[in-house]
Amino acid sequence: MNTAERTAGAKPLVKSAAMLAKIVYPLSRWLSFLSMIATASMMLVITADVFMRRAFNSPIFGAYDVVKVLLVIIVFCAVAHTMRVREHVVVDSITRLYPKKLNRVVTGIAQFFSMVILALICWQSINYGLAMLRVGEDLVLLRIPISPFIFFVAFGYAIFFLVVLVQFIFTVTGYSEDTGQLASPAGGDYGQH
Repeated sequence: MNTAERTAGAKPLVKSAAMLAKIVYPLSRWLSFLSMIATASMMLVITADVFMRRAFNSPIFGAYDVVKVLLVIIVFCAVAHTMRVREHVVVDSITRLYPKKLNRVVTGIAQFFSMVILALICWQSINYGLAMLRVGEDLVLLRIPISPFIFFVAFGYAIFFLVVLVQFIFTVTGYSEDTGQLASPAGGDYGQH
């Protein structure tokens, strides 16, 4: 298959990925801001709890539950955007030595398996959330149902999955995610930075 045939066949897929990116990337950025707000809130709750405990021997009731909820928000709001901006940990001591084409293949395989794992985690999180909803499981002190937070985990993983899907499409088609143009076989950023 020559470059023209490959380009013609990949164009609709790349356009779909670009359209999905226009929705998912801003959403992942918004979730990242929510994660930052949750981090600041968690710091305030912990600081206030420690102060109240030391100064008045009266900790804030339910602070532990609030911190658990905020921690869920912090982690699962940030993972998709971290993947989007490629700030995750990459162990590339061997793969950086690969030729660009081989590196693209290895990256595509890793992205594919990442999508499979993320889909399984999302699915199981939904199942677990439904089970907790049926049982009526609550937080220990505040008696807030935990099922919405488990569904939030599934939502965070679903957005993470979509980010990886967009990157996977650009990787396997050989198009540059930044320019939307076909990357040269010898060049292109396929997960390395």
